[in-house]
Amino acid sequence: MAVNDPLVFIREQSREMFPDGIASGSVLMSNIAFGAAALGAGHVEICNAGDWWFAASETNWLMRDLPDETEVLDLFKSRVKFPKLGPNSYRPELYVGAFAEDIYLDLDGRYFAIKGNNPTPHPHIDVVPPWCTYVLGCRVLGPA
Repeated sequence: MAVNDPLVFIREQSREMFPDGIASGSVLMSNIAFGAAALGAGHVEICNAGDWWFAASETNWLMRDLPDETEVLDLFKSRVKFPKLGPNSYRPELYVGAFAEDIYLDLDGRYFAIKGNNPTPHPHIDVVPPWCTYVLGCRVLGPA
């Protein structure tokens, strides 16, 4: 039976994708940083505070090269093609959508709750360098 929901498919394949079959915040954010660099971000900070992980930059990589009719929120639930990394590649935000418990964006002071609970004050404050005005924050339970 084919699985049509990309999040379910990714979760089912986690044993092959991650060490010990468990998604970690550091691996998820490393993939985000790699994708952000491919989209033109000159520098991406990866930071964490407890279970919260952050990818942050002065560049808004999230909105770059989105296909027509695609919203930034779609990146976390849909297979958005990523041709810069190959013909069968998808944007790495999909993996964050599959494995993070809570997700939010701070896009230069505009906050978007993507999934779960998003506490205020936002956990990236005083963790992410102030020059990083574009932040993806997610809470990932499990190993670092």
